[in-house]
Amino acid sequence: MHSRPVRAALASAHQGQPLPKTLSVLESTPQVRGMHTIIRNKDTRRDEFIFYSKRLMRLLIEHALSFLPLKPVTVETPQGTVYEGKRFHRQRITGVSILRAGETMEQALTAVCKDIRLGKILIQTNHDTGEPELHYLRLPKEIGEDYVILMDSTVSTGAAAMMAVRVLLDHDVQEDKIFLLSLLMAEMGVHSVAYAFPRVRIITTAVDKRVSEEFHIIPGIGEAQLPSVGGRAGRPNRRGGGGVPSIGLARRQPLRAEPGGEALARTGLPPTRAALPSISRAVTSRTHVFPGNFGDRYFGTDGPVPWCESDSMDC
Repeated sequence: MHSRPVRAALASAHQGQPLPKTLSVLESTPQVRGMHTIIRNKDTRRDEFIFYSKRLMRLLIEHALSFLPLKPVTVETPQGTVYEGKRFHRQRITGVSILRAGETMEQALTAVCKDIRLGKILIQTNHDTGEPELHYLRLPKEIGEDYVILMDSTVSTGAAAMMAVRVLLDHDVQEDKIFLLSLLMAEMGVHSVAYAFPRVRIITTAVDKRVSEEFHIIPGIGEAQLPSVGGRAGRPNRRGGGGVPSIGLARRQPLRAEPGGEALARTGLPPTRAALPSISRAVTSRTHVFPGNFGDRYFGTDGPVPWCESDSMDC
């Protein structure tokens, strides 16, 4: 397969280059570094892993919201005096998670943003081509004018993140209104996303310099990856490390949802709500994961788990 040498070349292409200006890294305070120490430790108990991951996610979301445009506003206090403040004015925020690990960040987002709408994207690697493919898409209606917080727990090569950004652009979301959030990113992924989409804001709690030969982040946090849809038995699919993170992703044919907000691509399943149970079964029956990835550590699994559409989806 041609993807490995191409990705290896990309991994070394950015070495020594300064990080892009569109990247914002949460300040590494003693508290933040302490939480990273806990969730990066392979011996951390699952309850502690979840607790401190949620703390970091909440801090990350709050940090990301500081980049939203705020307008001056004057309000009257209960004491009858005037307070000069700020307000996010007349625009919606939508959260979109890259399944499966990106869903772990939804709770932190909904805890911070009242009545926020949520969408989901499932992207997997085609083993024959080495390219990421869109398998499931559900976005809220009229998302084009929204600020979109795109969530994934880790970003290694950036291939899945770039395809997700491309999907949002094809749904008329403005590039400078897309915020890519991740607990941990590799420098390779940061540079790839920034090169392909220079106006997307990239926000994370830490950036690691290296990736392994399997394109896992080093030292990492547990490689986040999604269940494989359509993968071959005995051949694990890799998400995040899979696919060729090339500028060509930005030039694919538009990937649009159906009018009802749903779409499936390259799975052979019809884009209807009736097909959703089949999606869950396909994901469950064809899942291959590496033990220790972020999703498994968070959800407490070491193998296939079913995925189903969120009941709280607002479309």
